[in-house]
Amino acid sequence: MFFKEELPWQHFIKLNNIRKLPLNEQKVYYNHYLNNLATQYILAQIGAANGGSSLTTSPIPGSKDTSFSIGSGFNGAVVAIAIQSDGKILVGGQFTTFSGSSQNRLIRLNSDGSKDSTFNIGSGFNNPVNSIAIQSDGKILVGGQFATFSGASQNCLIRLNSDGSKDSTFNIGSGFDSTPSSIEIQSDGKIIVGGYFATYQGSPQNYLIRLNSDGSKDASFNIGTGLGCCYIGIVKIQSDGKVLVGGQVASFNGQTTYNLIRLNSNGSIDSSFNIGTGFNSATRAISIQSDGKIIAGGAFTTFSGSSQNYLIRLNSDGSKDSTFNIGNGFDFYIMSTEVQSDGKILVGGFFSTFTGSTQNGLIRLNSDGSKDSTFNIGSGFNTWGALTFGNNIKIQSDGNIIVGAGFTTFNGLTQNYLIRLNK
Repeated sequence: MFFKEELPWQHFIKLNNIRKLPLNEQKVYYNHYLNNLATQYILAQIGAANGGSSLTTSPIPGSKDTSFSIGSGFNGAVVAIAIQSDGKILVGGQFTTFSGSSQNRLIRLNSDGSKDSTFNIGSGFNNPVNSIAIQSDGKILVGGQFATFSGASQNCLIRLNSDGSKDSTFNIGSGFDSTPSSIEIQSDGKIIVGGYFATYQGSPQNYLIRLNSDGSKDASFNIGTGLGCCYIGIVKIQSDGKVLVGGQVASFNGQTTYNLIRLNSNGSIDSSFNIGTGFNSATRAISIQSDGKIIAGGAFTTFSGSSQNYLIRLNSDGSKDSTFNIGNGFDFYIMSTEVQSDGKILVGGFFSTFTGSTQNGLIRLNSDGSKDSTFNIGSGFNTWGALTFGNNIKIQSDGNIIVGAGFTTFNGLTQNYLIRLNK
């Protein structure tokens, strides 16, 4: 006999650090392990001198990482996540408590999920945070529906120092009249902001702006009259400096558009990016692959007149990439996408099926669009439950995956709004 009868169960409990969970929850995780055909026990033969063997396992890809503990979690949806270079995790959203204590809409967590007490935002924000971006110097841009920060007027955008205090060198004056939903920082430190707003500092500015590093408007980025309707949900900066802009974009500077455009670095439309008649509804998530191809997800069901349910990959010129085949796709909206270093693609949203099979809220696809069967989330999330725009799935440097949204359970167990999954 290679090992004692009690070893498989005991080894699994110890390896996955779930000894403190109730026995019934330990059994859920163990049964999930046994039922995962893609992950098996690995028996390594010990040398003849030892006369036996040892049992080793790896955590199931897609399973909950139990070394990341947020206690009772949040009392409202997580909408935005950003990971610092030191591994600490910024989390923003609709919540007002974390693990039972007051925490208004923004928090920084240590790598184990505990609150980072060195990050102090005072009384925080009076309304939800929707977007977070981290500068190379460690300062933090935060956008959302708020009108105050720590009791003082602050309309919809702020820059914080690394300790959570307001950075007074970033001056937006009266700010925005409505929510920024996406923030991207250029390599030169200038800041692209897209959202629902129609003014900045009291002047017309339809849904998109570029700011200088001090918060002033960058006049060299000229979008003319901007969007005709209705919002920008996501912006992404390409390696060449061009800017992808997604949302419900019916026109741009008087030109008819179809919910996704690419701009040159001066704010003009890039005519080399041609999506034909484009999408029949909003794009809400964009990821750029290392080869320049573009993953786009959203509320659409057609692309350029042909059926395309909620997710597509485009070539760098805007044409559909026919090598990416998702079959009949998803049954409802995609809200987030993220590309791994190995080219696999994480997709999150309101869906409950993929190509007709049950898949609740999150999936990992291979680079050709097929489902990655090694990534097993079991019964998944009970709901996505929050209007997110590509900001709430993040991959850590070790490959593990942070996911936040409006869910309150994962794989049948309580999990309030944030989780870390094994890679």
